[in-house]
Amino acid sequence: MLAACTLALTACGGGDESEPEVFCSVTYSIGGFGISKAAITYENSSGGTSQTEQAIPYTIGPFVKRKGDFLYVSAQNKSSSGFVSVAIKIGSATVKSAQSSVPYGIATASGSCS
Repeated sequence: MLAACTLALTACGGGDESEPEVFCSVTYSIGGFGISKAAITYENSSGGTSQTEQAIPYTIGPFVKRKGDFLYVSAQNKSSSGFVSVAIKIGSATVKSAQSSVPYGIATASGSCS
């Protein structure tokens, strides 16, 4: 299992005393109750935006992001009832979450790798 944050040593040449880079293991979780599918939009591992429609529950990751990188996940309930939820996890800790219980509602969570 990946640790929540990993240090990568940077090459030090000519007296460079830069700090090591910090990386986060990120997982997006999409869930809900009373619905079968969600339209999902998320910030992917390479920094782009991806979209998909999936049966829930659904998990994206884990994948690695650099410290300070933007994290984003949203899911739209594809039904007139029930609720949809999203969570951003760094390692095993949930750092952001949201839910929507309105018909065709959207739950959105965002943050950064820290």
